[in-house]
Amino acid sequence: MVPDLKASHVLLYVGTETKRKNVAQLLRVLRLVKSVIPDVQLLKVGSAGTAEHRGRTLRTMGELGLEPETDVVFLDSISDELLMHSYAAADAYVSTSLYEGFGLPLLEALAMGAPVITLESGPMRELLGKHGDVVANSDEAIADSVLRALKTTPSPEAVSARRQHARQFTWKRSADQYLHLFQGMGRA
Repeated sequence: MVPDLKASHVLLYVGTETKRKNVAQLLRVLRLVKSVIPDVQLLKVGSAGTAEHRGRTLRTMGELGLEPETDVVFLDSISDELLMHSYAAADAYVSTSLYEGFGLPLLEALAMGAPVITLESGPMRELLGKHGDVVANSDEAIADSVLRALKTTPSPEAVSARRQHARQFTWKRSADQYLHLFQGMGRA
């Protein structure tokens, strides 16, 4: 199970703390959200990348007045089962990554029915469709989206639609689409 989260609202981020993941912005967003809804925690899942990355994250937290285990809970190496429980515990999934190739954690969050907030980067808008909020790269825009997600009780229909959208992204479907593309190129 997920560690005892002390807040009534949980934001989730799954990934490293490398520069392109832009965790400093995520922490600034957390501080903005906490200024409106103090009872919120960030559950950060996945290794930092290196000790230097974690050190930078902790320094940024200190500068922002955020405390480990109180405001940000770190789960570095976890089982698939604990990862699933982490997604289930989330009231919203938030990514401030500056660049992503595909965004598997966003789909995993949708598959669990969580609202997803992310920056416009790579294929995020196409990947999420109308089932996630792709926002401008500003602390305020991201915080506004997170606050809307936390203040809105999701309807069963919205949760079901998120889950259904995520289900269409299968390895078999991807392979079939590549095969179709390659077969079409052979005819050209």
